Amino acid sequence: MSVSREEKINRIQIAISIFGGTSKDWGIHSNGGGTVAKTASVAESVFVGPDAIVAGNARVFGNAQVFGSARVYGNAWVWEKTQVYRNAQVFGNARVCGNAQVFGNAKLDGDKSFYVYGNSKIYGDTIISGELGDIEDLDIDSSEKYLLYLL
Repeated sequence: MSVSREEKINRIQIAISIFGGTSKDWGIHSNGGGTVAKTASVAESVFVGPDAIVAGNARVFGNAQVFGSARVYGNAWVWEKTQVYRNAQVFGNARVCGNAQVFGNAKLDGDKSFYVYGNSKIYGDTIISGELGDIEDLDIDSSEKYLLYLL
């Protein structure tokens, strides 16, 4: 995807305003034109949409998609056919794989590694945080914000 110089600068400035760093710390992903920190690891097969950001030490690989205004950062891993989109955030040590979808304003924050996989759907204003076990085929929609925190 060809992105103009002005658009690259704009996207990188947005990432800097959210996550910090300098323009040398960021790049534009070849598949989708999203912004990726040079400290993150994103495979060429991954689609990172133009308004999405992958930052920190995040790893995104396989056929995963990050798009809309979604953010994947910290030490999070997203892989296989996972989709993270709209305003969703996956961060901390969260691990999301399989056909899982995280979207809307949902936030996954793993204090320690936890896995969301299978056909799980996390959406709405759901916030999942803490030390969780593995979550398979979970479907959570929250029309009101709440916090799921399991030890």
